[in-house]
Amino acid sequence: MTILHLSFDFPDIIHSSKTKAVKNLVNSQEKYDNLVISMNRTTDPSADYSPLFTDSCIAMRVFGMPFGIGLTTWMYFASKRVLRILRSNPQEVTLIHAHKLSFEGIIAFWLSKWLSVPFIVTIRGDSDLKVIKSKKMLRPFYKKILKKASNVVFLAPWTKVQMDYYLKGLDLKNTGILLPNIIDLKQHIIPENVKRKNRFISVFRLDNYRRKNVKRVIKAFDRLHQNYPEVGLDILGPGPEKSRRIIQKFIDSCKYPLKFNILGPMGHDELLNHYGNYMGFVLPSNPETFGMVFIEALNAGLPIIYAKNAGVDGLFDETKIGIKVKSTSVKEISDALKHIYLENQDYMKAVQTLKENNGLKVFSKINIRNAYVDILDKSIY
Repeated sequence: MTILHLSFDFPDIIHSSKTKAVKNLVNSQEKYDNLVISMNRTTDPSADYSPLFTDSCIAMRVFGMPFGIGLTTWMYFASKRVLRILRSNPQEVTLIHAHKLSFEGIIAFWLSKWLSVPFIVTIRGDSDLKVIKSKKMLRPFYKKILKKASNVVFLAPWTKVQMDYYLKGLDLKNTGILLPNIIDLKQHIIPENVKRKNRFISVFRLDNYRRKNVKRVIKAFDRLHQNYPEVGLDILGPGPEKSRRIIQKFIDSCKYPLKFNILGPMGHDELLNHYGNYMGFVLPSNPETFGMVFIEALNAGLPIIYAKNAGVDGLFDETKIGIKVKSTSVKEISDALKHIYLENQDYMKAVQTLKENNGLKVFSKINIRNAYVDILDKSIY
């Protein structure tokens, strides 16, 4: 039995730097064979559209106009091309998994009809909601796709609520299945009464500074510094010099610019150990589909400041492991920084309690694999 995976977010020979979230999920299960069609959108009609066969996937380019013009038409043509690839492949497809609704979901819808096999859809908050919000005329078609799907998978609870709002009548809030990304949680032993710096940490690619809301975070610190000038912020992550200069300009406009550091990139293992120097993790980014860094920060013992209706919102509402804020409110971000600074031991203890109660094991490979195989089983049989 073979699962056909359709994804624009799978690292391949054309674009190897894509996030590994989909790849990690695909590789987590071995009960069924996996056949991955990794797609790469291009606006160049003269590009090479020949499929590229590798051990990990079949990579292909898919034409698409800017701003999603003619989206359903181009995805229909892509469906025809995928069908031709499948007909030349000896594997018989048992189930299709579209790893995003807005693009892959359209392809899965047509392939399901032509191949007479069921399909499931993962809804990814950032990209899918962006399309659903902006293209109202396509909402009836997306509702049709989701009604046809055997199962609908979400990465975080807030996405279910938002999608249920825009696609009324589907009751996705109560029926969709929650399946977070796999995160490699290494063991962190946090010394009791550890002396941490009066500093927070934020981690992101510097060229994503707009999406990561860093300008408001810096303004929030400037506001906090009116009463607590001793608190600082370290920003970590790779990125071009141009983005670094822009962030530095935001910092230079503050009353205490020396309380900020842009530390640049750091190796993953080194970063995980580096978290222990701080009082908390702040990243109220919006949009944010999931955000593995939040879970890594919690695993390292740090309380988190995150955005409402984005990222990990809804996963930890019953605990005091951090504070969720309105991403556009400098005041809410600043107040959250103040609370975690003044009540740091309480927040640290809450994070430790979460870990001791296995509250992060839901993100482990074995848990996600077992849940994913269960979804596949129910969708096939």
